[in-house]
Amino acid sequence: MRSVKHYKKDGTLFAGNTHKMPNGDLHSNKSHTKTSVKLYHFKDLSKKAKLKAKRSVWWRRRRSQNLKGTKKRGGLIAPFLMLLLFYCMGWYANFRYYSFV
Repeated sequence: MRSVKHYKKDGTLFAGNTHKMPNGDLHSNKSHTKTSVKLYHFKDLSKKAKLKAKRSVWWRRRRSQNLKGTKKRGGLIAPFLMLLLFYCMGWYANFRYYSFV
């Protein structure tokens, strides 16, 4: 079933080959190996894993919306640095004024 998303037990989204075990469980990899892990649907995850899955989906969606048709943005660091710079400039100007009066 390709339309349903599958997750690992910790809530990370799995996008890769899968195989079905004889008991009906879905596992990663095309055939069963030592590294195969059981995959879950969102409704079968624990509360903690659901939160992680929601956050990762939200972050991916938010990131793709921000980057569509634009150059990569700096996020909140540039506005924060500008505010810090203006704050320091104001403090320095007050210091210079009051130190020589």
